[in-house]
Amino acid sequence: MNKETINFLELYILLKEKRILIFYSVIITSILSLLYSYSVPEIYKANAILIKESRQELPSVPSQLSNLASLGGVSLPGEGFSREKEAIEVIKSRNFLVEFNSRRNIFPDLMAANSWNEETDIVSYEDFDPDTGEWTGNFRSGSNSPSILEAHEVFLSEYLEIEKDEVTGMIHLSIKHISPNIAKSWVDWIVQDINSYFAERDRQTALRSMAFLEARIVNTNQIELKKLLFELIAEEEKKLTLINSNDEYVLRVLDQAFLPETLYSPIRINFLFFGIILGLLLPISLIFLSYLKRKTGS
Repeated sequence: MNKETINFLELYILLKEKRILIFYSVIITSILSLLYSYSVPEIYKANAILIKESRQELPSVPSQLSNLASLGGVSLPGEGFSREKEAIEVIKSRNFLVEFNSRRNIFPDLMAANSWNEETDIVSYEDFDPDTGEWTGNFRSGSNSPSILEAHEVFLSEYLEIEKDEVTGMIHLSIKHISPNIAKSWVDWIVQDINSYFAERDRQTALRSMAFLEARIVNTNQIELKKLLFELIAEEEKKLTLINSNDEYVLRVLDQAFLPETLYSPIRINFLFFGIILGLLLPISLIFLSYLKRKTGS
């Protein structure tokens, strides 16, 4: 026991003698860590909280028309599914990114944004000339411009965050970007475009269904069947009314995206803390190993 106490005392004395070395190690690693943190791109994060838009339930339709309705593309009550989950998957799909880019021209800010000037609010690009609109890079596809597959991977891995809270039903949609204005704009645009996507899809489905049902009415002489067909047309007209009167057709905004005012990353205090810890561990470890080596060899 006494021998162990003396050993720890010797080690303490040795560390105390090397305190200047340890101090300078902490200073150097802290400065290097902070310098590195300033070389990392500054990322801002804009987020919105969404929830499924509650729509009035349509009355039930006689089951004997189920096959007839399905032929016309009519969605009967009871055939529902989780529209918000489908919306999430659509947002993450390649097709949505293609349409999103065609409407908003996001690829330069997605694949070539290099830095952002806070004073001028101007984004600088690498591998893209904003004046001519030409790509000048060497992307994975072998061409000067990025492919949709490469852009999709980058979009999902570096920019988009979206998930649903199964307990509350709320959807958290976030975009990370070097420009806070672009981050906010993308969140707003995604919400607008996903609602427009479903609204237009359901509008076209309803119109095709109505055309089909009207043709069936013309070609049948059965009074009861005509009555049921008119009921189905009325349901499709209700759908069109809902579609045309509601901008937040599928996802409703509970908490809109605001312009980020603080950095999401890097968190420089974490880099400083890491530098301090590293500056302590490195010299102490070396001193301890040297001490053990000397004691073992003696």
